[in-house]
Amino acid sequence: SGATLMLAGIVGLVAFVALPLYYIVCLYLIVLGVVIIAGFTPVDSLTKLHLRWVPFLHTYRGRGAFLIFLGSLAGGLNGVIPIIVCIFVIVVGLVHIVLAIYFRDTLEPTTLPTPAPDYQTVRDDVTKVVVHQATQTAWDNREYVANAAYDNREVIADQAYQQYNQQQFHQQPQFQNNYNVV
Repeated sequence: SGATLMLAGIVGLVAFVALPLYYIVCLYLIVLGVVIIAGFTPVDSLTKLHLRWVPFLHTYRGRGAFLIFLGSLAGGLNGVIPIIVCIFVIVVGLVHIVLAIYFRDTLEPTTLPTPAPDYQTVRDDVTKVVVHQATQTAWDNREYVANAAYDNREVIADQAYQQYNQQQFHQQPQFQNNYNVV
């Protein structure tokens, strides 16, 4: 259908018509025919670009509605070839919509790109992983951690007391590394 739309646009450009809008419609048909063809090429960069800017062309309903629209544009051109292209593209668009409605359970699901996670989601996921790893490390070394805490009990109690006093006066806690690690 993309190639036939390009054919209708080229035939329309060759025809001599005094209306500038006619040539704009022909250029639209050529460019949008290239867009339809470009989305289904095996080149990954084109497919990714296509999925980003025109994802509706990767669903049967979206592609069908788009083809019906372009077929109606092609129907507005003068000549026999644009009328044949109009009928062909509208029929293909209707077939896509019928496939989307009646055979949606048997067709393979459309794969639309998933949006990239936002900063907050990534930060939360990384925090969960880091906390899990720290917890697991502490659990695996619980005897060493218990001995270090017992050996440094005065320092830990002193820092806890300082933190409590700083929270009472709304100050930021400042920790010092006075631990005796063996």
